[in-house]
Order: sequence, then C-alpha cells, then structure tokens
Amino acid sequence: MTELFPSLSTDYGVSERGYYGQFGGAFIPEMLYPNVHELQQAYLSIINDEDFYHEFQRLLKHYVGSTTPLYLAER
Repeated sequence: MTELFPSLSTDYGVSERGYYGQFGGAFIPEMLYPNVHELQQAYLSIINDEDFYHEFQRLLKHYVGSTTPLYLAER
C-alpha cells in the first residue's frame, strides 16, 4: 500500500482483518458485512494503481479542504 503513498504510515497495529490487538476492530451490522467486504476488496485492488494515485492526489489538491464553488441560483 505504501508503494505509491510513501508518506502514508501503516504502523497502527492493525491486522489484515482490521483488528486492533485481540478484540479491536469496527462493529458493523451483520447484514452489511458482505458490502463492506466487497468495498475492501475493491479498495485493495486499486490502492497501488498509478491512475488511482494521480486522481487521489488531484482531489486532495483541488477539492479537499477548499471552499465550495459558489453558484448563482436565479430563483
């Protein structure tokens, strides 16, 4: 994961399954687990993709933390 994101620290003591220590982790309702697992697999498949990295960097630079563009609503 840190191939394209060298400044991203992964030393949080989290296992591959998302557990902190013996019991830690995120609680989600059982019926959402398949969706979260699907999201996790999709994320892991693109995290080292160069196109993803460039798009992520673009969004950080031009969108995250910036003001929202104003739009004149006539009505």
